[in-house]
Amino acid sequence: MIPQQLGNLSSLLYLGLGHNLDLYVDNLHWVSSLSSLESLDLSYVDLSKAYDHWLLAINMIPSLQELHLSYCYLSHIHFPSHINLTSLETLDLSYNSLELRGSIPCTFRNNMSLLKYLDLSRNNIDSVIPNCLFSFSNLEHLHLSNTKLHGVISSDVANLTSIVSLNLRSNALAGKIPSSMGKLCNLKEFDLGGNNYKGSVSMVFESLSGRLSKSLKSLNLGRNFFDSFGGQLVDKIKDFENLDDFSLQSNKFSGPIPIPIFKNIISLKSLDLSYNNFSGPLPESLDSLSKLESFYISNNHFNGPLPKNLGSLSQLQKLIIYSNHFSGLLPESLGSLSQLQTLIISNNHFSGLLPKSLGSLSNLEYLSIESNSFEGNVCEFHFANLKKLKHIFASENNLSFKV
Repeated sequence: MIPQQLGNLSSLLYLGLGHNLDLYVDNLHWVSSLSSLESLDLSYVDLSKAYDHWLLAINMIPSLQELHLSYCYLSHIHFPSHINLTSLETLDLSYNSLELRGSIPCTFRNNMSLLKYLDLSRNNIDSVIPNCLFSFSNLEHLHLSNTKLHGVISSDVANLTSIVSLNLRSNALAGKIPSSMGKLCNLKEFDLGGNNYKGSVSMVFESLSGRLSKSLKSLNLGRNFFDSFGGQLVDKIKDFENLDDFSLQSNKFSGPIPIPIFKNIISLKSLDLSYNNFSGPLPESLDSLSKLESFYISNNHFNGPLPKNLGSLSQLQKLIIYSNHFSGLLPESLGSLSQLQTLIISNNHFSGLLPKSLGSLSNLEYLSIESNSFEGNVCEFHFANLKKLKHIFASENNLSFKV
């Protein structure tokens, strides 16, 4: 139990007790005596016994700038008649079970104009996104994942003029993305994964076009119901010149991989197309993705051999292509991927001998080739330079090891 005597430390500026095991409180009344406190971190502390007064006590500390209360077993929130947290810049209430329905989230707006970071993830809002959450002009990070949001994103999202990171993952949002989002010139990370968007992914890029296209670096559209790349996507996507992390995993795409679209994202470093219905061989033009560091295409229907020029992706660090229908020999150029750290090609139909060039992957840490049809001897030259290798999975092949 956290001793209440901590409340006697009236000059304390920082109190961090988070991420300890089995800590709990009988009450939080003592916190109100820490009149100089600027930062309070009680993450993972059991505050369930303070359910009826935790905010009332913390509201007595106007000097507080940071408040971290994630995973605190909170289920209720009782607002005082006047919010006194006028210095607060960071508020993290994530991973509780707070009931935040109706007008409750709007109460955070009162006298919290300095707020820059707000995380309400894994609580229960269960409504459309309250427009009042779009009224924080200084807010840089807004996290609302897993809060049972539904409906459409309001055009008022454009009022978040300082927003850098917007996380709306794992809700039930749908409809059209408002074109007003294109005005958010500071937004770098936008996460819409795990919602109910469908149709052509071009709708998203058309809506985000504008000043936003120059700032956006990470876009997650995974775990939705997108199924096509139509519209003006080829032209619009060129404007997103700083986008380096793009996920379309777990959608409804099918057919060949649209390389002409992705090669227009000139800064692309991470591309996730896994868990779709893409098919056909990987084209030689894959080498146009010259800055690619992570390539995820597992659980699709790709077939044929890997392109012979695969080794030209000189920046590649992760190649994860398991559970497809690839076949044939691994290309010798594989050994040219000098930055490669993770290679997972399991559950395919690769055959023949392992290329000697495999032994040139000096940065490789994780290798999985299981459930293929590789054969022949695995010799010392296959592993001679693999000094960093920590995991190897090679079961269900026809290999023998020659020492």
